[in-house]
Amino acid sequence: MRTIQLSALGLCVLVLLSGWLMLSGLEPEAPASAAGGVGLFFLGVLFPLLCISACLSVPSTVALLLPGRRVRYGMDSILWRGVLGLNVVLSLVFLAVALAAVAGWLYRLWAL
Repeated sequence: MRTIQLSALGLCVLVLLSGWLMLSGLEPEAPASAAGGVGLFFLGVLFPLLCISACLSVPSTVALLLPGRRVRYGMDSILWRGVLGLNVVLSLVFLAVALAAVAGWLYRLWAL
């Protein structure tokens, strides 16, 4: 369970850092092909990694909300509670984005 929690957090940090590095090199006068390449990188690499991070983070965080399971998996120290706290926030963000996407999709479906 520790490995899952650290992997999810590490993937999220990797995606955020990679996205920032890709966008920081883009300037307003950059050619359209460079912007297209960055967009393709986001859709082809970063978005799937973020989805994998969400698939790892949300179920393991929900499983570790019970104190008995935290003790059983050795997640009861201050350090691991901090990692769990970060993953709780990360899971809430993932769930909020997923709910907003579903709500937007249903709204567009209903509006047609």
